[in-house]
Amino acid sequence: MYPVNFIFVLLVGGGNEEPGWRGFALPGIQEKYGPLISSLILGPIWLLWRVPLFFSPYTSQSVIPFEWYVPNIIGIAIITTWLYNGTSRSVLLASMLHAGLNALAAFYPCMINIGPFPAYAFLTMGAWIIVTFIFLMDRAALTGLVKTEIKMTG
Repeated sequence: MYPVNFIFVLLVGGGNEEPGWRGFALPGIQEKYGPLISSLILGPIWLLWRVPLFFSPYTSQSVIPFEWYVPNIIGIAIITTWLYNGTSRSVLLASMLHAGLNALAAFYPCMINIGPFPAYAFLTMGAWIIVTFIFLMDRAALTGLVKTEIKMTG
């Protein structure tokens, strides 16, 4: 069922938001602030866009603990910006990431607890492990710093 859910979400669900988030909003914000700060601006806007979904019992958000969703969506915004920039600004690949994550929602038990944490906390922690890995491995791309060559003249 995952492939069917993925295609549905890509065409009808959250995957079709990416032309707006990454294709339209991000380039303008990023031009002024760089990738990381732009993600930290766009993430909360993306969150506000989704807040109404928490009040509908027919959405996956209705069972997600909001206090874990907030840092998750910020982390996913950073990851998606990094992917978008690293793929020559491919909105399609950003849409596929978005759809892939949203398609998992139908299969992930958000309401159960694992020890003291809700299961969704582990998705949030996973997102931030990926953000940390990106920061450690590709800091220049994430922060917008451009490596410059120092030319030695003799």
